[in-house]
Order: sequence, then C-alpha cells, then structure tokens
Amino acid sequence: MASTLTQSTTANTTMFLAPAMTLRGHEDQIRSISYFPKGKRMISGSDDLTARQWDMQVGKEIPKLRDVCKRQIRAVHQAFDQSITRLYLTLSDI
Repeated sequence: MASTLTQSTTANTTMFLAPAMTLRGHEDQIRSISYFPKGKRMISGSDDLTARQWDMQVGKEIPKLRDVCKRQIRAVHQAFDQSITRLYLTLSDI
C-alpha cells in the first residue's frame, strides 16, 4: 500500500500516513520495499519468493520486471550508477 503524509488541521499538529493506493499482486507477506528516486517506481520483496517492480503513477506492477527467487526475500534495494540501475535482494537462509 502506498501512503501519503497527512497533517491534522488541529492545533496539536498530529501527523499520520493515509493510504493513497493499494498495490495487489504478492501472495504472501511483504518484507521490504524501496522507492526509486522521484517516487515513480517502487520495488517490493515478499515471502512469496518474488521481487516486483511497480509503476507508482498508475498503481500497477510492471510484470516483465518480476524476479522469482528460490528463497524468501528479506530486503530489497536499488543503486544508480549513471544510467544503470542495479537491484539488490537479500534472501533468507532457509
């Protein structure tokens, strides 16, 4: 679920995250998410053995970029080097 920060209009300035959209696709618990710069894409890793990339502007998975692993995904991260994007996955020991 993607969220947006919302600030209360009351004097005590309570802040909370409000759902902006729900992303559907993973079939088990999501362990990690990482947003790309500018927030246009996101990657998520799950116990369903998949890492999925999402187009945050339309709220849909980019299916051709899905990666299926042999173990559960514990963490996801991306790094940018000029025009190359590298995705890193940390898998479970089990």
